Amino acid sequence: MYFAQNGPFLNSEPAARYAAILFSMDLYDSPERQDERARERIRPSALFVTWILLGTLFAPWVTTGPFTVFGRYVHLGAGTCLLLHYLVTLLYTFIVGGLAYRCKLAGAFLAGPFIGLGLFFLNFVAFSAMGFRTDEMGGLIILHIIFGMIATACYKGFSVPRIQVAH
Repeated sequence: MYFAQNGPFLNSEPAARYAAILFSMDLYDSPERQDERARERIRPSALFVTWILLGTLFAPWVTTGPFTVFGRYVHLGAGTCLLLHYLVTLLYTFIVGGLAYRCKLAGAFLAGPFIGLGLFFLNFVAFSAMGFRTDEMGGLIILHIIFGMIATACYKGFSVPRIQVAH
């Protein structure tokens, strides 16, 4: 702090401000304040990045063996299955973001598996109503729980706003 108060930059406003920023942590957001700002609203950019990342991460379930949409066997073309996979992932990401954005970090991580379980039941009801097979449960439950965990972690990580410097 000595340099910022008594250094050669004392008469220069931008340089004095720069020195004060370098030597004083009081001008930055605290981690708690940054977390509060992250929980103020849903962050569309975090939803978008989470959607693309998870859609790509979970895409191998679409391209291997029989064509599937998020683990459910459907008898459609590969391109249609991939498109439907990304649409389901988009829907899931919006649901996860809507449920997790208000949670504190630890709460979101604990809620992730339960959100994934809820997504499984949503998937079960939707695919049952459309007349698709619903007998392959074990792997799908695990897939959805893992998706919920990864999606909440990604969303919470990508939704942290940039540090604000106090003026």
